[in-house]
Amino acid sequence: MKQFSNNKRKPHQFKVGDVFVKLRPYRQNSVAGRRVHKLSKRFHGPYKLLEQIGE
Repeated sequence: MKQFSNNKRKPHQFKVGDVFVKLRPYRQNSVAGRRVHKLSKRFHGPYKLLEQIGE
């Protein structure tokens, strides 16, 4: 099963200066700032990449 799933995945290629928007696969309470998670933001960002660390 893992092999079939990994066949469709591609590594992310980010460069310095790209803009990244984090979609909400989970709810982070410290960022949401609300008690009702249903009304919390659906994405966090946009974030501009300043420096590349690693590959």
